[in-house]
Amino acid sequence: MRYSSKRHITAVTAALRPIYQAPTLEAAASVLDELEAGEIGQRYPAIPKAWRAAREEFTPFLACPLEIRRVFYTTNMIESLNARLRKPPATAAHSPPSRPRWKRSTSPSAP
Repeated sequence: MRYSSKRHITAVTAALRPIYQAPTLEAAASVLDELEAGEIGQRYPAIPKAWRAAREEFTPFLACPLEIRRVFYTTNMIESLNARLRKPPATAAHSPPSRPRWKRSTSPSAP
């Protein structure tokens, strides 16, 4: 998804889904060829290139039944969401202290 713009992410996701759901490696390669020749492949040539480069890591995924693959895919989405929720907001790291520095350095009981 990092290779596509936010505007086209729905179309890219829909185009990649048949690769995940392919019953065999040959069927996945066929779908990838169609994706590469289509609009998504022409607009974002890095997507098919990345899939071809990761072919060895993807092959064991296709050995699992479709139901197990769906669990893997859903688990990855949930882990990604949790990682984003665990990140502290950017403003929290740069919030000003509750007391100004010059007031913290002086003692409250000083005359």
